Amino acid sequence: MLHPLLALGFGTPALLWGLGLASAPILIHLLSRRKYREREWAAMKWLLAALEKNARRIRLEQLILLAVRTALVVCVALAMAKPFVQGAGAVLMPGKRTHRVLVIDGSFSMGYRLTDRDRFERAKEVALAILHDARKGDAASLLIMAAPPRVVVGDASANLAAVGEEIKGLTLMHGGADLMATLTRLDEILAASTLDQREVYFLTDLQRTTWAAAESSAPLRELAVRIAQRANLVLVDLGQGSTENTAVVSLDTAAPFVIVGRDTPLAATIENFGRTHRPELAVTLLVDGEIQDRRAVDLPAGQRETVTFSHAFSSAGHHVAEVQLEDDALPIDNHRWLALEAKEQLDVLLVDGEPSSETFGSETDYLRVALAPDLEANQPAAARSPIRPEVVRESDFAETDLGRYDCVILANVGQFTDNEAKLLDAYLRRGGAVVWFLGDQVDAPSYNRVLFRDGQGIFPAELAAHVGNAKDAQGYLSFDPLGYAHPIVQAFRGAEEGGLLTTKVFEYVRAQLPEGSHAQVALAYEGGDPAILMDTVERGRVAVVTTTADIAWTNWPIWASYVPVMNELVMYVTADRHRQRNVMVGESISVPVPPSAIDVPVTVQLPDGRAVPTRVVPRDEVSYFGFDQTQRSGAYHVSFGPPLAIQEDYAVNVSPSESNLAKLDQDELSEAMPGVSWRYLTNWQAIATGRSSVTQNRGELHRALLYAALGLVFMESFLAWKFGHYAV
Repeated sequence: MLHPLLALGFGTPALLWGLGLASAPILIHLLSRRKYREREWAAMKWLLAALEKNARRIRLEQLILLAVRTALVVCVALAMAKPFVQGAGAVLMPGKRTHRVLVIDGSFSMGYRLTDRDRFERAKEVALAILHDARKGDAASLLIMAAPPRVVVGDASANLAAVGEEIKGLTLMHGGADLMATLTRLDEILAASTLDQREVYFLTDLQRTTWAAAESSAPLRELAVRIAQRANLVLVDLGQGSTENTAVVSLDTAAPFVIVGRDTPLAATIENFGRTHRPELAVTLLVDGEIQDRRAVDLPAGQRETVTFSHAFSSAGHHVAEVQLEDDALPIDNHRWLALEAKEQLDVLLVDGEPSSETFGSETDYLRVALAPDLEANQPAAARSPIRPEVVRESDFAETDLGRYDCVILANVGQFTDNEAKLLDAYLRRGGAVVWFLGDQVDAPSYNRVLFRDGQGIFPAELAAHVGNAKDAQGYLSFDPLGYAHPIVQAFRGAEEGGLLTTKVFEYVRAQLPEGSHAQVALAYEGGDPAILMDTVERGRVAVVTTTADIAWTNWPIWASYVPVMNELVMYVTADRHRQRNVMVGESISVPVPPSAIDVPVTVQLPDGRAVPTRVVPRDEVSYFGFDQTQRSGAYHVSFGPPLAIQEDYAVNVSPSESNLAKLDQDELSEAMPGVSWRYLTNWQAIATGRSSVTQNRGELHRALLYAALGLVFMESFLAWKFGHYAV
């Protein structure tokens, strides 16, 4: 809404004294009318007759010349005083320097394209036009509304040409916009400004996802009011026109890990954010850039559909799956990527705390068979268990390279040294999985001191006294599945005959969770004590089974439910490790790497093909590959130089919220930010092409007055010549 004109003001009112000069032509005119002594003269009769005939015309000509000369003086005097008309809002004084802050919406919805240019390119054109219309001596700042916002030019710069070059060099990133953070940075820019006059130009599509944040945030509204008190606010709405859009809003796999040669389900969710039905919408699956499958989806307006593909990865290593839609006006969200690591098998290390030479006499014998019952069978690879266990003695644990394994299971290990605890801690930080089985060899005070550490360590619970007596086979407890809520026991819902409820536990170690713990109890005993509990440590997962892995304290290892629960337990703690390689735009890629990666040259190939050198950052006992230049969605290929000489893939995706192009209108904007005065403009085409200007709405008159004065000069000369010519 354009504000109505309310008042007439003057930039330099002291120069209004010049209006007094307008009386000079009048005085000259009056003084020129001298009185003459009248005498009769016969020849005068003929002259008087001629004068009387032309007297009316001569008086009119003199009055016209007098009016033109007076108006000429008035125009010059008023132009010197710099008059202006001003609507509601802060008054800008012509002739004084103005700080112009350009706020360009950098959320990826600005990539919406209906013509040959998208909204972001339009915003750049409008910003350049605003700089072009600025007066000599004005200064400018440039702020990109993003998440987080980016200050391109913070301090008021009088070099408008340099600011213009910065605008020309802007490229649209693929993130969202944080309105609160943007206004906070804008407030800082205005607070630091040394110029008395300030104007802020918001060049945006007014997407509801971004701007509706003010409706639920009182601090944001208060901040907007403070900014409006410091500066004139102009909002150029670039979001006019269609809002039709379809997008891939998610891509994931239900498989806990990817095994080479086995079908992996890939589920993509497609959503239609528009009001137009999209029949036969083409959805394509690509793996490592090669098309693998294509489907046609019927997508009603405002609905979403899930398309499930299946793909068998043919080689071990890192892969990138991509689902893409046919192009529309916003192509950025028509793609989604998923970085995966395919493995030949899942390697599990079993640390035996009570080894034995007798058959099924060792602590891990039952567990090894439960995880890989076909380990020694002559079966084809596709039919074998993907879990490959390897057993080591407790004494060999400290010398074992844990990085080779996806999961480490410690069965009835008596105690741990501080160095062994650090090894496990570093392994968990790198995304590993650790499972403890307890037993008669476990030294509870040592566990509490070295592993639990008053809730600050890697062990999720404090160990207390033993419950039950394994030597008394008559007394036992049964499991409580807690409503089969946890994934590792969900398969037994409605299948009570599966053996889980009939399992007998004769002895266990009571585990007490600390206050405020986020650990989950997956399976409990009658009475509520945890039988299996889960927690997360850094990037890894831990689990504790409070009874034994063999038949010393329970008959579970020979019960039918043991095999599926143990397999589900291992799969659960090792699942979703691929998520570390999948982040959102703007988030940092941060992945632990082997210690040997320190000082190794690392190169990241961006989605646009550019190569960026980076490095590995050491932190405590763990080294991390970190990269924060993730402003564009797509696949990021990382190459580690020798001696590692490996390549890894990561995926960066856009936020689905930006795909909804619904916008606020002018009235909704006023309701969202009450007390904030805006000049709301939609004529961005005219501004960008120079046919209109945001500054013209301020009503400055001195230029028009000077042009009028120049015209009056030519008019006065012409009229004086014309009237004098006829007078002769």
